[in-house]
Amino acid sequence: MIKQKMNNEDWKETLSEIKAVMVEFLEGKLNQESYQLTDDQLRFLAEYAIEQTGVEKANDIGKVQGYVMKRVNNHVTGEEVREIVRELLEQ
Repeated sequence: MIKQKMNNEDWKETLSEIKAVMVEFLEGKLNQESYQLTDDQLRFLAEYAIEQTGVEKANDIGKVQGYVMKRVNNHVTGEEVREIVRELLEQ
């Protein structure tokens, strides 16, 4: 087996592509009314939204919340999203 070293930019690009596929998968699941979104999945979506929106401060939480809420299709409340996003931005 040959191991190849990835440079930092290649690694970031690959990770970004993997995350995008995961989000696309979750969005498909969230179109089903009976789907139960887990806390870890919601946290992942919030982290992804923070990356995609470029938000770094809690005073821009609405941008991230809106991004997530468009994808969760009423599976969680805005307050649940806001709480997780705030926690992530304050880390």
